[in-house]
Amino acid sequence: MDWQDYLYIIKIGGSSISNKETGNYFIEETIKIFAKDLISFLKEHPNKDLNLFIIHGAGFRGHHIVKSYSLNALLQDNYKNIRGWHKLNLTQIELSDKISRELARYGIYSINIPGRAIGYKDNNNSVIVNRDLLKSIVDRSRIKFVDNKIYGVVAISCGDIIYHNDKGLSIISGDTIAKELSYIKPSIIIHGTDVDGVIDKSGSIIKRIEKEEDISSIKRFDSSNRQDVTGGIIGKVLESLRSNANRSYIINLRKEGMLRSALALNEVGTIIERRDNI
Repeated sequence: MDWQDYLYIIKIGGSSISNKETGNYFIEETIKIFAKDLISFLKEHPNKDLNLFIIHGAGFRGHHIVKSYSLNALLQDNYKNIRGWHKLNLTQIELSDKISRELARYGIYSINIPGRAIGYKDNNNSVIVNRDLLKSIVDRSRIKFVDNKIYGVVAISCGDIIYHNDKGLSIISGDTIAKELSYIKPSIIIHGTDVDGVIDKSGSIIKRIEKEEDISSIKRFDSSNRQDVTGGIIGKVLESLRSNANRSYIINLRKEGMLRSALALNEVGTIIERRDNI
């Protein structure tokens, strides 16, 4: 595998940039490690384009809003519900802004692409995407290291509110956006979390997952401890297996060096690779 052949889709998971226990909504150190690993990789390959698309999650605050306001449909006659959608929208805009500003401190510049700009949900709850628009964005989302500077602009999207034909509004997860992007061109999906990989029931890291049946060995966290309305680690594995990605990783984005290794297509974290892609 040659890294230059792929679109890299990096998901900055909410668990990696926020901490429910401490109440920290935005962990700057995670973005610092992210930027350091990315720049190190680019420096190792000067003058070579990295085709990169970044997606971030909602963090505990966003998931709390979804649960507290029961945001599964837009209820025009329910004032609390309407306020909830508005709060969620502002929360995601704020988090996108924080990530973009922090990356810019390290010379990595970006353009925010709202998740709702990518498409909509039909009456069957299926995501209908504008593939031509996505391809145009992906083709231009490239960076490279030249003369001690990073040239190019990276697209950043997020799990977001999306318009729904029947319900009015719904939610598209960052993992779903990653899956849709994988159909644009050959791709590598990297899920950044706060754990070193997918953990099995004995507490060990699962090195490889190749089929949906492997999910039975994954440790399931108590939902009261991990507030995730978009499927958690199981959802990431399923979306990765059902995507068109050539390979997916689940890594610890808070641990220096793991992202750099995944970018180099090394064995790190948990690798999700369907048998037909091997």
